Amino acid sequence: MDTLLQWNKAATQTNSILQRAKLQLTTQLRFKDTEYGTEYWFDKFTVGGTDNKYTINLINPSFSEKVICSWYCELLSEVQINDYDKNTYLYQFSKAQQTNIADMYAKLSTLSLDLEKSEIPVDIINARITLINDSEIKFDDFDSAYAFLTAALMEESFTPNNTTSHAPEDQQKIKSAARLNQQVCTLKDNFFGHVIAKNQQGIAVKLIGQATGKTGLGLKTLPSGYLKHHQEGFSYIALSKVQVFKHSDVYTCTIKY
Repeated sequence: MDTLLQWNKAATQTNSILQRAKLQLTTQLRFKDTEYGTEYWFDKFTVGGTDNKYTINLINPSFSEKVICSWYCELLSEVQINDYDKNTYLYQFSKAQQTNIADMYAKLSTLSLDLEKSEIPVDIINARITLINDSEIKFDDFDSAYAFLTAALMEESFTPNNTTSHAPEDQQKIKSAARLNQQVCTLKDNFFGHVIAKNQQGIAVKLIGQATGKTGLGLKTLPSGYLKHHQEGFSYIALSKVQVFKHSDVYTCTIKY
């Protein structure tokens, strides 16, 4: 089978739960011409962040208009200049790295299957991936990136955090106030629910409801921060979804509903 087809088949068949949640796991492709031929390798791995023409998202690979770089860059679709068989850079890279590609997707398949078999609800997995994607965590090799993902997605109490905070102390206290499974409220729209995942970029909350007021004409929007001073005796719209909020919008609360 064509090595490129093998790459695509591995990606689409072994990472369904990771693909559905649109996990970002990117890497750069490198090459170097030597007197013994051309060497090819994966260079650095990034969890989260964004994809661009210099990177390949391993979870959902697309090769159109992507480049491979040495001290200069070439489109993956270009024919390798020293290849007498006129194969593209993408074909040659896939052939040279066939064993590594198979190993990476075997491990991602294991993670996907473990998630499928775990008792962790899908909405929590999706929330954790949303938080991970909002980060940009770099690793020197695939195994380090894989170890991080396994911990971030499988461990019940894992809180992914990729940087040392340099925020003022009062802001750091805000970011650490809400614990996993703790009830929280939001300032802006008066949502309330329980924390299911968090990192430096935000807090994922499984929503229970949104506080509203009543008038003779129906429901009305309440002012920001209403739940700080009204813990009971209000109307609310029942909700059952996960939403990610900024740390500055979330505070701990005890709502009686």
